[in-house]
Amino acid sequence: MLPVIVKMSEDKAWRVRWCLIQKLYDLGKGVLSLPVSTSSADVNGPNGSTRHINVEPENYTNIQITIVNSLEQIAENLLSDSESEVRSAAASNMHQFCKLFRKDRVIAVIMPCVQKLSVDSTSEYVRTSVATSVNQLSVILGKEATVEHLLPQLLLLLRDSASPVRLGIISNLDVLNRVIGVELLSQSLLPAVIELANDSKWRVRIAIIELMPMLVSQLGLKFFTDKLCDLTLGWLSDRVYTIRRAAAENLKALTEEFGEPWALRCIIPRLDELKKNPNYLHRIICLYGVQAMAPSLSADTQADILVPFAIELSSDEVANIRFSGAKTLSLLYTLISERNNRDPSLQQIQKCLNRLLSEDVDKDVKFYVKQALSRIPPE
Repeated sequence: MLPVIVKMSEDKAWRVRWCLIQKLYDLGKGVLSLPVSTSSADVNGPNGSTRHINVEPENYTNIQITIVNSLEQIAENLLSDSESEVRSAAASNMHQFCKLFRKDRVIAVIMPCVQKLSVDSTSEYVRTSVATSVNQLSVILGKEATVEHLLPQLLLLLRDSASPVRLGIISNLDVLNRVIGVELLSQSLLPAVIELANDSKWRVRIAIIELMPMLVSQLGLKFFTDKLCDLTLGWLSDRVYTIRRAAAENLKALTEEFGEPWALRCIIPRLDELKKNPNYLHRIICLYGVQAMAPSLSADTQADILVPFAIELSSDEVANIRFSGAKTLSLLYTLISERNNRDPSLQQIQKCLNRLLSEDVDKDVKFYVKQALSRIPPE
């Protein structure tokens, strides 16, 4: 089998080499699973047989070490291949086939290739492939080797001019966090993450937003409040709708992680600012935020704070905001009535919706108000 793998890695057709890299881990694992005779009835039945075993890199036999040396050379050659498609495929799969190698060999053989690929000037796709896979090498390297050998490459890739490269690093930070811990992560990479949060490319910013729930759970209340709270809530006023909406959805995770008192102290004042903003796009985000975080708040907060928010915006001059207010009131009615069907705020909601139905001239507003009232039992 090994001679076949070697021959494929040297094939003149780059597509053959490309196909090999996709299966290099599985092929290498198969070659390294040496046949071992056994007569153990509890493993292979009463008559005994031959089975295959998988050995960890630290416990390789001399024969396996010889095989792995060849596989290391193949991997190194493919990572340095003349065709960018092959290099890209090799970079994407390196976190898999590196499982076959000892840690010291990954550092000695693979990391120099990673350094070259991280600055590959011929193809953005190669650097993107490195970025999507390189964080996962930390699982193989462990904490100390990751800090010494991997972090410099991550910081380099985070400064790459191509946004897909930066996204590749950001999207897999949770893997790195499990290996080196939140303290080292915050010291080394978080400043770069914060810088990317203000990136001109909205897809980079959305990737940071999607990463935020993981960072929230790992960083803790004080760190988040001091370092990331203003940044996170600032996304509610982003110039791109997708960012604003994602930031509003994130309020639920923040509220559940840090609790209602924190939400009342930090989130509600920001929503109040949005409610008064001259730009209607920001006022409507206030309602999206209310909808997102409402299920995570107490009935009292829903009734005393969120209902007045929605009622006020239901009288907005912009029709889209009025019917979003109707949707929000319908949600709040359901949430509050499940806990206390005699709460006075329920009557306020009904009164507001009935007023909109009778007075509003916009057909879309009337449509959503009717939908909201259909979910409310008649008095």
